[in-house]
Amino acid sequence: MSISGDMKKIGEDIISSYKLRIKSVGEIVSETHNMLTDFQKEHKITVNELKVMADEVKKFLGKGETDRLKEFDKMMADIQNKQTDRNKYVADLLQKFTDEQKVTVNELKVMADELKKSLGKGETDRLAEFDKMMADVQNKQADRNKYVADLLKKFTDEQKVTVNELKVMADELKKSLGKG
Repeated sequence: MSISGDMKKIGEDIISSYKLRIKSVGEIVSETHNMLTDFQKEHKITVNELKVMADEVKKFLGKGETDRLKEFDKMMADIQNKQTDRNKYVADLLQKFTDEQKVTVNELKVMADELKKSLGKGETDRLAEFDKMMADVQNKQADRNKYVADLLKKFTDEQKVTVNELKVMADELKKSLGKG
């Protein structure tokens, strides 16, 4: 095979690799959006249930219990504020990830330009340079994948903590209703 045939094959391999990477990133983004949608559905159910409980508590408690109602409303507002902050954090994280992927596309264009320039060099030099560039891209992608996985795990852990806090508050509320 000639050098131009080899270069055509290398170029096709780069394009194929890029398409696979884009597909993989699309799947990660899709899975993340699905996780966020599920999370938001679960959160809405929990908030709605707590709102129903709050209404029942208000009916149960008389005018003399206004302090407890104010404290409960304050706790609910704090929880909702925390959730709003978490939602913003995840949205910002997804935007950052999307922006980093744009950088990756630009890096691939730069690599393609460098590859074209290196065509004048010997085949051994070009292959060694190409291997080095691909290893660099793969390392960067692996780092990004780990970063996103770590952030998603952190987000999941925080969600578990929030659910536990809500359960504890609901139990405390039930106890206070039983004593009131």
